[in-house]
Amino acid sequence: MQKSVCKWMLLSLCSWMFLSSCTDSDYDLNDVTKDGMVIGEVLSGGLGHGSISAEKFLNADKIDGLTVKDGNYVISYKDSVKVSLDYDVPAGATGDLGRTFPIVKQSVKLKGLDELFQGDSNVLSFVDPRVKLTAYSKAGTPLNVNLTFESVNESNGKKAETNVNFRLNDPASPFPKIDTSKIWIGADLLTMERGYKHTPNYKLNDLLNITPSLINLSGSITTDVTPTSKGAYTQIIYEVEVPLAPSPSPLFKAKISETMEDVFSEDLIDLLFASGEVELLGTVSNGMPLDLSLNLIITDEKGKPVGIDFGKRDIESFASKAPVSFTITENDIRKKMAEAKGIILEFEATGSEKAEGRCIRPDQKVELVLNFFKKTGGIKIDTL
Repeated sequence: MQKSVCKWMLLSLCSWMFLSSCTDSDYDLNDVTKDGMVIGEVLSGGLGHGSISAEKFLNADKIDGLTVKDGNYVISYKDSVKVSLDYDVPAGATGDLGRTFPIVKQSVKLKGLDELFQGDSNVLSFVDPRVKLTAYSKAGTPLNVNLTFESVNESNGKKAETNVNFRLNDPASPFPKIDTSKIWIGADLLTMERGYKHTPNYKLNDLLNITPSLINLSGSITTDVTPTSKGAYTQIIYEVEVPLAPSPSPLFKAKISETMEDVFSEDLIDLLFASGEVELLGTVSNGMPLDLSLNLIITDEKGKPVGIDFGKRDIESFASKAPVSFTITENDIRKKMAEAKGIILEFEATGSEKAEGRCIRPDQKVELVLNFFKKTGGIKIDTL
């Protein structure tokens, strides 16, 4: 009777697979024989489940500017630049003289964007990034604006840039009235908000591909005529807005991993992983607009892989309860599982054609349910 209780207590350890587990109790044990023999030929039972939320997937707590807009995750960085248009007309000058005023380079820190996903080989590409400008001008003359956006990855030195040109205040109000213009820089005209004027640009994704840590803004403003009134200026408030709708593969790719420590105890190793073969079966549900490739890695106490290669499992975007299985062979059990301690769930994410245009949302998650295990070879009673 005492041994029977011990067996059931140890078997309850089979919820080891995930931090948040939900263990079934319907184990199927064959006839128990005497000490030194095994409990049947096949042992089966339920396991647990675990999930990674979109918030965890995105390292959301590390990203400045991450907001939720209309239920979707959006990254938004906002700043402004003010350019003085004061200029003294040279003595003897005649006619309407235009004048070019430089926009001194300034930087916007994109804190956390380079940590949006884990790893250092990510390629960020989203369906509809845009720059929203609101310009206030006290020039009393139409203006031609030239802007250069340069993104920089400070960790590897990579740079990318794109240039835009647009015209403001045509016709302009007489000084000192302030003119207001709203410019929408982006590729998709259909998503433009009311009140903006569209300036097409199809290279904003080039700025994001390098996973930048900052964006530099520079350029110039050219007037049709020289402003002669003191205090003339133009102020441009700009917002870099990126809805997190990944571009289809191969434009987008990222790596994400989840580490689970102290998964395997010595008692559990002795009980299930001393001999025979163990197969873990379950389902995976992917609620994200990303195609995923899952690699399950068993590690030792130092976090190093013990060397069991399960192969990758491909999971389509918005997949529901797709079957998965992981087999730990008798050879791997005998040579490698003795050192097992933790698990790394490693995901490779790519953009999905099926989910193109759909954003990552706070209510999405990836869930793995191991609802069945099967051990072939039995359990030796003298290990209990």
